[in-house]
Amino acid sequence: MAAKADPRTVDDRDINRAVATFLKTDRMSRSERLSAFLSYVTLETLSGRGQDIRAKTIAQDVYGRDPSSKDYSENVVRVDARRLRRLLEEYYSGEGSGAEIRIKMPTGSYAPKFEYYKTSTVAANETLGGSIVQRKDVVKFGSAGAALAVTLGIGIYAIQNAIKVTSPPPSSAEAERVALLNLSGASLQAENLCRQGRNLLFPIADAEQQNLATGLFYRAVDLDAGYACGYAGAAHSLATQSMLVGDSAAKRNLLLEAQQMADKAQAISPTDGWVVSGLAWVAVADGDIKKAFELSRLSAELSPNDGNVLDFHGVISIFAGDYQEARRAADPERERDTQGLQHANLNVFGVASYHNGNYSEAVAAFENAIRLGEPVSALTLVYLAVSHQANGEEAEANNYVTELGDGFPAFPVRAVLQRLYPDKNVSNGVIRHLLEAGWTEQQAQRREANDG
Repeated sequence: MAAKADPRTVDDRDINRAVATFLKTDRMSRSERLSAFLSYVTLETLSGRGQDIRAKTIAQDVYGRDPSSKDYSENVVRVDARRLRRLLEEYYSGEGSGAEIRIKMPTGSYAPKFEYYKTSTVAANETLGGSIVQRKDVVKFGSAGAALAVTLGIGIYAIQNAIKVTSPPPSSAEAERVALLNLSGASLQAENLCRQGRNLLFPIADAEQQNLATGLFYRAVDLDAGYACGYAGAAHSLATQSMLVGDSAAKRNLLLEAQQMADKAQAISPTDGWVVSGLAWVAVADGDIKKAFELSRLSAELSPNDGNVLDFHGVISIFAGDYQEARRAADPERERDTQGLQHANLNVFGVASYHNGNYSEAVAAFENAIRLGEPVSALTLVYLAVSHQANGEEAEANNYVTELGDGFPAFPVRAVLQRLYPDKNVSNGVIRHLLEAGWTEQQAQRREANDG
C-alpha cells in the first residue's frame, strides 16, 4: 500500500534528520557535489529564501562558478538537479520507502519540499547526529571567493560547518594517517588542499573546474614548498587547460607552466606515482603519446592502488589506443585507494569499452556512474549517446542527444574531441555516431563558433 503524505508542517529538526539520513546513503556519500547541492538548497529554504534560489546562485555559491559563464554554469546546475531528483525518487521507492519524512525536488524549482508520510512524531529529546542547518555560513566562490576559499583551505564544494553533515575518513592506511598527524599545521593544510584539488581534475573537459584546481594546488605549494603533490597536481590541471584552449599562445604558456610544475615535483619525489603521472599528462598535452604512455605505465606500477593515478592512466591508455589496458586500469573490480575522493573510473571504463567495441558494457558503466554520483559532464552524455547508437538503441541515443543539447547547449563537442584525441579518426568516429543519433552538423558548427 502506497504511503500517503501527511498535511502537518514538518519541523526543521525533522527536516535536518531526513536530509542527514539521505546524505549518508551510498550514492550520496560518494557524491560531494550533489550532497553540497541538496544541503545548500535545504539551508536556503529553511532560512526563508527558497523562492530566491536560482541556478545562478547555486552555480556561484556551491560550485564556485564564474558568474560571467552564465549559460554553461546554469546548465550544469540543471543537469545536477535532474540527477538529484531522480536519486530521491529511487531512494523513496526503495530503501527509503519507510521514511517518516520525504524530500522532494519539484520540477521547475530548486527549493525542496518536505512532507510527513507517517502519523507518528519524533521524540522531542531525540538528537540529530550532525545537524545541517545551524547557521548561515555559506562561502561564495566567484573569482574573488575562489581565492578566499583557497586561502582558508576550504573545499570548492564545502559549505563548511553550515551544510556538511560529516566527512567520511580517508580510506588510506593507518600509517599514512599517523604520518599526517606529525606534520606541521601548514603541511596539513597543504595536504588537505591537494586532496581537494585532485577531486576537481575530472571531468577533464570542465575548464573552469581545472582553473579552480590549479588555484588549490598553487596554494598548497605556497604553504609547503617541499610538498610534491601540489606541484604534480598543478602539472595535471595546467596541462589539461592547455589541451582545452584554442589560442596557440595561451596553449604554449599553459604547457610551459605545466612542465615547470612537473619538473619541480620530480625533483622532490621522482619515484612517486602521482608525480610520474603528472609528467605523463604533460607529455600528452605536448603531443608525445608514446612517451606519455610509457610514463603512465610506470606511474601505475609505482602507485598501483592510487585512484587518481589509475584514472589518468586509463585516459592516457585510451589516447594511446590501448583500450584493454584502459579497461584494466579503470576496472570497477580493481582494488584502489580512493583517499576519500571521488573518482572517474566508471566513466573511463565506459569510454574504453565504447572504443573497444563493448557497447553494452559502456552503457552499463556510464549509467552506473550516474547512479553512484560520479561527475556527469557533456562528454558523459556524448558517450552515452554514441554507445547506445553503436549498440543499435537509437531511441535511447536520441534521448541523450536531447539531454546534451538541453544541458550543455554551448559545449563545443567537435572541437573538444579533436583537441583531446591525437588520432583524428577516433574523434571522427565518435562524431559519426553522434550525428547518427540525431546531433546535427549545424549544432557542431554552432558549437565550434561558440568555442572560437
